[in-house]
Amino acid sequence: QWTSASTTAVTQPPVQPPSPRIAAVLALESPSLEDLAEFLADPDATVRRTAVAALSEHLCHGYADALFTALADDDASVRRAASDGVRELVEVLPDPIAVQPLLSSADPLVRSSAMYLLSVRRVGDAQLSFH
Repeated sequence: QWTSASTTAVTQPPVQPPSPRIAAVLALESPSLEDLAEFLADPDATVRRTAVAALSEHLCHGYADALFTALADDDASVRRAASDGVRELVEVLPDPIAVQPLLSSADPLVRSSAMYLLSVRRVGDAQLSFH
């Protein structure tokens, strides 16, 4: 004979809907750096991370400096997105020497991305690379 046992419902905390600012970034077609500037400076790290991903995807004029700046963001997820972009674009990033100061970053992911870019592109000061 079959009996019904009591069941326990699993409740999860409510999920916060994504910021409409993220949708605004994603809606941009071929954004310029000027289009992305406000999103790159947004107080919400998720919006900044989305803007960094857009930089890596669209390669607008001036994207490299903005990508390198994002490597120093206060939020680790934004730095990770910038690091992913640097690694993905390692062969085409203009002025790779610009990341050399990031070799002293407190974030090991940022340091490794800077080292990777400098080594692949064979630029930078070898003495600074190992200190």
